[in-house]
Amino acid sequence: MISTSTYNIHITYFPVRARCEPVLLILADSGAKFEYEEIPLGKWTEMKKTGRVMPAMFPYGAVPILRVIDKSSEQRSEFLLGETSAILSYLEEILTPPGSTLNKDLPLQTRVRTQMIKEASLFFTNRVWQLSVEKDWLAPPSRDNIWKAITIRYLRNTEAALRELQKETKVVPVETGHLTALHATVAAAITFITQLFPSAKRGANTWRGFPAVRAIMDGSYYSPKGCCLLERTCNR
Repeated sequence: MISTSTYNIHITYFPVRARCEPVLLILADSGAKFEYEEIPLGKWTEMKKTGRVMPAMFPYGAVPILRVIDKSSEQRSEFLLGETSAILSYLEEILTPPGSTLNKDLPLQTRVRTQMIKEASLFFTNRVWQLSVEKDWLAPPSRDNIWKAITIRYLRNTEAALRELQKETKVVPVETGHLTALHATVAAAITFITQLFPSAKRGANTWRGFPAVRAIMDGSYYSPKGCCLLERTCNR
């Protein structure tokens, strides 16, 4: 497990939710100290126009970006990583408490099924977020399409995948446990859904057909540290 006295963790993203949400959730749950830098969208556009978004600083010209400095090293070299999925895989391994099973130690089929759910959850969140550039994206009929063609499809497929995964490994987080990248990506996607569709958060019937998905969401709230971030993102 990483020691915050040995490492400096720095995250760079926009002042919005979406792709960085699961990264912040897994960091908050771990209790690791980290710095969070927000780049306003206007400044980001200017940085790209002036050539300041370089591969050496922003891999693949995008955010979020993770920077980790090992203070115990004489070189104090900086490790730079982009892409949410890669960042989550790295943080999950270094933040996992001693004695816990690492994702890399699980059977191959379990690992790839877990990765499938994580990638699908990240894709769902990013896909819906990109629709927000449209002026009337949350007005009918676009809103209905987002719910029926995108959101419900994601929930059904995630529920089916989680049920299969439950046959191989423990899926639902427990109060005394830690959140994994799987928990973080699914929980972040569900909080995004409940923010876009408040009636889904209030209606019990919405989740009746998705017990495994709901269990991950509820289980994530049991985390004392992660709970604060989830509550903040649901209400902002």
